[in-house]
Amino acid sequence: PCECYHETDLLMIFAERYPNPKATLHLLAVPKLEVIDFLDFYAQHEALIAPFFKEIALFSEQLIATNQNITSFKLVTNNGNNAGQEIQHFHIHLLFF
Repeated sequence: PCECYHETDLLMIFAERYPNPKATLHLLAVPKLEVIDFLDFYAQHEALIAPFFKEIALFSEQLIATNQNITSFKLVTNNGNNAGQEIQHFHIHLLFF
């Protein structure tokens, strides 16, 4: 089962479960489009890149404003096998600290 934190027509943000987390909270932001990686997202849906990242920004601002244990975050994406992309669907790791 998915622990969903946020969902729109464009994306879902849900918990990533690692046995040894490297952040206070590790989430994934996944577009609801069939795209393999960031370059595929850009090639097929260039007009949706800004709205996708805007949703992530608004969600992150709200999470930080309502959670005293979280003050910062970083975004990470792996593009291609040699970069460590294991899932062949574009996604952003949201690591909150």
